[in-house]
Amino acid sequence: MREDPVNPEDCLRALGAEALLWAPHRPLFPDSLGLMAVANAFVMLGLLPGPRAEAVLADHKSALEARASGTPGGSRRVS
Repeated sequence: MREDPVNPEDCLRALGAEALLWAPHRPLFPDSLGLMAVANAFVMLGLLPGPRAEAVLADHKSALEARASGTPGGSRRVS
């Protein structure tokens, strides 16, 4: 049986995307905490450099803010 290694950053991004898909159906807080926990574990295990993990978490935060503001890309409209 052949096993292909999984890219840790891709895995982390997929978890974040899945959390956003579930957002209308359940609270995001537990999912976001889980994403942070996985990111920290990947860094501690040496699977992902800290700055890359932080970048993924920052992207997730931006997506959450975009969803909350209701504007594409997270840009807020100024009146």
